[in-house]
Amino acid sequence: WFAMDNSPATSVAPLIERFADSVYVVDAALPGFRVVNIADPTDFREVTRFSTTGPPTEIAVREGHVYLVVQGGVVVVSVGDLHAPVAAAARTWRGSEVVRKLAFDEYGRCYFADGATLTILDGDPDSETFLNVRATMHMPARIDDIVIQNGQACVVAPTRGSEILRIENDATATVIPDV
Repeated sequence: WFAMDNSPATSVAPLIERFADSVYVVDAALPGFRVVNIADPTDFREVTRFSTTGPPTEIAVREGHVYLVVQGGVVVVSVGDLHAPVAAAARTWRGSEVVRKLAFDEYGRCYFADGATLTILDGDPDSETFLNVRATMHMPARIDDIVIQNGQACVVAPTRGSEILRIENDATATVIPDV
């Protein structure tokens, strides 16, 4: 096994994302993430690591890319070759809070919350508009969680409950009224 700094530099529990025979672990000490091969459960091995400019607050792995949310932006790292991760893209914003949630829909759009603002980006690394903002929606309270399923997003705000949004293919978000 390997040692990791789990001190709360980001004041959150360690963030882990699994993809195939690897886990991607956010490590505040780098700051960045480590890739650990878990194919043999008796012999976990660190394959590589990647450093970012600040400690990531969220991680997602999708189609050979690791999406990391850091203070002030999203960093995308290509992990097609696990032994040589490469920064593929970055998107910055002037947000007011640390983003704590990242989600994807079936169209490859990337959703993240910055305080009470839900932003939808083009999350397809093969697209000419990769990481361009598709839509922004301001919610009545700080967003704590985002769940995407069947073209709808459930946005959870602890002081207001949850809102269900219908997301159209052009990334238009519409609040679905309570029934």
